[in-house]
Amino acid sequence: MKKSLIYSLLGVVFMFCACEDFFESTVSIDPPEPEDLMFVSSTIGIGDSVIHASVTRTVSIANLNDPINSSILSDADVRIRKEGSGEEVVLEYSELGQTPVFYHADIPEGFYVPGENYTFSAEHASYPRAYITESFPEKVEIAEISFEEDGGVNEEGYERSRISFSFQDPPGKQFYEVLIIEQSLHPTHPQYNTTYSDSTDPSVSRGAIYHSNIIDDNLFDGEYKTIALRIHNQSKEEAKKRLNVRLRNVSESYYRFSKTKFARDEFGDDNPFQSPVQLYSNVNDGLGIIAFYAEDFEKY
Repeated sequence: MKKSLIYSLLGVVFMFCACEDFFESTVSIDPPEPEDLMFVSSTIGIGDSVIHASVTRTVSIANLNDPINSSILSDADVRIRKEGSGEEVVLEYSELGQTPVFYHADIPEGFYVPGENYTFSAEHASYPRAYITESFPEKVEIAEISFEEDGGVNEEGYERSRISFSFQDPPGKQFYEVLIIEQSLHPTHPQYNTTYSDSTDPSVSRGAIYHSNIIDDNLFDGEYKTIALRIHNQSKEEAKKRLNVRLRNVSESYYRFSKTKFARDEFGDDNPFQSPVQLYSNVNDGLGIIAFYAEDFEKY
């Protein structure tokens, strides 16, 4: 019985193999037109003196060979408004902007205030008005930084050093992004570069920005918290000369976008059995992310 079934299946396979048209047919695909929306992106720090933004349009599959030039919107009305006072800053388009960030404006001193609501908007005659209203989180300062040359062994069996930093978490929901930044020892032209770090703390996960970690205060709301990060092995003398910690208190939108973008970049395209990761967007009647943060930067 089993042999008969196998022979029957083989017969079906050979029957289809004999039909060249079955394997050589060309299927014409008419790709659907993209939804007419603007894509708006800006990361805004409370201490920034300049605001930068990207404003583009959705691109059809037919234009994927040149997505930047196909998507640029050079005539959008882009602005940020302080809701309390009605004061506005209008961003100007510049062809000299670094692709794909073409809109810029200087920010007046005192324009950004913690807790104030700000509406970032982009308007264009061909698209719905894209906008988001958010507030700046308060700055959370790093209270102390410590370093251990012998920080243990990671999952791959490599020896690591450990840098720890402490801060007072304000009551209420907070989200953070942390980067360990190394200063080069060049005597006249020092440079700052991020370095890889990770943590076994359950509150810490990987972020979208290169080498970044993101933190949710769900497990330590309102408490004094110490975060320990593993970094590449180095001496304490070297660490004192080079290591810096950048801690950002970020909006929830910033955190959620960073989390989903890391997941998509890390896992989204390589596994055919995994559902695509949907990037988080907080823009009303558009796509993209407008993210607010307050930053503290301290040297070890």
